[in-house]
Amino acid sequence: MIKGLRDKPYHSPITISEQVAVQVEILRRLGLVADHDEAAESLAADAETLYQCDEPGELYVQIPRHMVSLPDLIAVLDSSGSGRRHHPTAVNHSVWSFTTHTDVLGRPWPDCYGYTRDELGCLLPGGGLSDFPVHARLAVHSHSHTPKTDRLLHFLGHPYDKHNAEPGQETQLQSFARAKQEFDAGHPDLQLAVLNVEAILVLALARRIMGLEMPLRRGYLRDATLPRKHIDPLEHHAGRRFVEHVLLVGDIFSGNNGEMALDWSRGTAKEDVGIGLSIGPRLP
Repeated sequence: MIKGLRDKPYHSPITISEQVAVQVEILRRLGLVADHDEAAESLAADAETLYQCDEPGELYVQIPRHMVSLPDLIAVLDSSGSGRRHHPTAVNHSVWSFTTHTDVLGRPWPDCYGYTRDELGCLLPGGGLSDFPVHARLAVHSHSHTPKTDRLLHFLGHPYDKHNAEPGQETQLQSFARAKQEFDAGHPDLQLAVLNVEAILVLALARRIMGLEMPLRRGYLRDATLPRKHIDPLEHHAGRRFVEHVLLVGDIFSGNNGEMALDWSRGTAKEDVGIGLSIGPRLP
């Protein structure tokens, strides 16, 4: 008699879908896959758990900054495609300071106060959850999106934070905190977080591999994990500067040529600017 068998056949309700296969391919391109079959099986199991929360969304892998930096992720995105040429990611280096700043003569700028690598890659506002393993997450689709706005955008029409809020006006960060409290209370094994720039670039890479439209073609996403910066957001090589610095937060969108663009937002209430939500396992 063979031991260790089930009483009746078991058929998994989840197969290795195209989304899972593409995410494993992304991990491979990033040099993180040691055993393809094991990675695919593990990711499929995690996907099954995420989809059981009954929230619409897209599967993606969240990769910690100590394993793959944002510049490296951009490089893989820009070198990937579905057999056709793509425009490179546009980065405002006055806001995103993970590369060297130079002026028109090639000299380094001494006043580079944009986002540094240590401020990137978190999952919660205020820099929370910065150290975690590679894991699967679900980029949540909004229940109230319209054909004019991207489905990854939430809390449209709200200011980013209290800096731009009118008395009694709820901000996007407050809306997230309320949604997180409600979701986490009802899902003891999962937790709600925000979509950061790294997550959007992984989603963009997946869509590019599949030959689909880039995310955020109809709107802008503020990275709600980032602190405000009081800086001059104009590219220094342009040879022009604001009279006063701007209190801003970093955002991301897709340009007219299908390229992803990392830029900035003043944080005011706009109907096409939101933040993103993601669902994943509870992390310490």
